[in-house]
This record gives sequence, C-alpha cells and structure tokens, in this order.
Amino acid sequence: MAQPVASGGTCAPLKKRDNGQIVKQTRLASDQLVLTQTNGPPQTRGGSVHLLGHEKTPLRYAFARWFWRTLELIMTHYTAEVLWLRQGQDFLDNRYSRKHVLRFDGGLEVPGSSSPHVVSPPMSDTSAVDPKEAFIASLSSCHMLWFLSIAAKQKFRIDRYFDAALGVMEKNAEEKMAMTVVTLRPKVHFSGERLPTQEQISQMHHEAHEQCFIANSVKNEVRCEPVL
Repeated sequence: MAQPVASGGTCAPLKKRDNGQIVKQTRLASDQLVLTQTNGPPQTRGGSVHLLGHEKTPLRYAFARWFWRTLELIMTHYTAEVLWLRQGQDFLDNRYSRKHVLRFDGGLEVPGSSSPHVVSPPMSDTSAVDPKEAFIASLSSCHMLWFLSIAAKQKFRIDRYFDAALGVMEKNAEEKMAMTVVTLRPKVHFSGERLPTQEQISQMHHEAHEQCFIANSVKNEVRCEPVL
C-alpha cells in the first residue's frame, strides 16, 4: 500500500494499536510528530481531535522528538548490493564462475564467491568471502562492537581484541542444511591500572551477546567461549 506523505515531512507506515485503533505517524519538517487516528471513534480533548506532538508545549515537543528518534532507531534500514556478471560464460553447462561483488553503502567492494566446500574450484574462488564466512563474521563483529562499548563505559581499556570464530554447517531439526552453531572465541587484551576480573569479562561478554543485533536476528545457537 502506498504510504501517505505530509506536506513538508514524511509519514511512517500505518500502525495498529492494541485496542484496534489504527494511527498514522507523521513527521513534520519541524521534527514534530503528529499522531492522527484513521479508524474507530476519534480521540478527543476539549471537543477536538487530539494530535500528539502538534501542541507546542515544551514537554510534548520534547517527547515527540524523543519518540520519533526512537522510532527511527527501531526502523533503521541497511542495504547491501550483490553483483554477478556472466561475462561470456556458457552458464547453461553449470560450470560458470560463482565469483561476484559485495558492495556496501560506504563504497567498499568485497569479492564474494560460493564456498569451495559446496562448489569446487575453479567455479568457486577460494580467496573470496563466501556467505557462510560472512555470516560468521557478522556475528563476531557485532559481538565485538558491543563488547568494546560496554568495556569503555565501565572504564576498562582494551588494546587488542581477536576472535577466531567457528561455524558448524549440518542438518537442522527440519532436516535442512544450516549453520546450526557459531562459537565465538574472543581473546581480549586489557591495559592500565583498572583491569577486569574473569567474572567481569564473562559478564561483559554475556551482556554483549544479549545486545548483539545479529545474534538476536538468527535462530541458530551462538556460543561465546572467551580465551582468558
């Protein structure tokens, strides 16, 4: 369904409340959030339809800005481009090169390919990144970034973080080939007068795992076995 656009601003998708009412969230050019009801009896205040964020009281304006920014964080979009070209290959003989390009929004291009364990060389490029490796790396990277952030907030200085992550590909409960377990094995070097105990390191890894967006997005088991 096409989304409505307000003059001087943008609209978020229609959202259904727990009580069945459907509301439209609109961000105006002034960063005010307008919440208008689109079904059911209108919510009124003093005989008029209540527009959340439209009244320019400081508290309501501050709340509208906070709510919209929170909504933007929840609904953030990420993109990646994947490009493969035949370049004169027969293709129909199924012996075409699986090498392709992974392109990200910052302009970085990474060579990609199928895994040589799945498609034999030379159709696979052993020097390129295959989807399984990229999957493991994304889990490891996300965990690391959260760990660094947590350690910095707790005033623990990190000099080096290294993770030799391992993924296991096998049949899952549905008898489909899947990455069933990914084990992170981070080794972290701290420096300075304030050094964490092993218990504190384990707790920071636990919190990082709980916060990791990628770990929260997958159904396979993700283990963390810190190297102390």
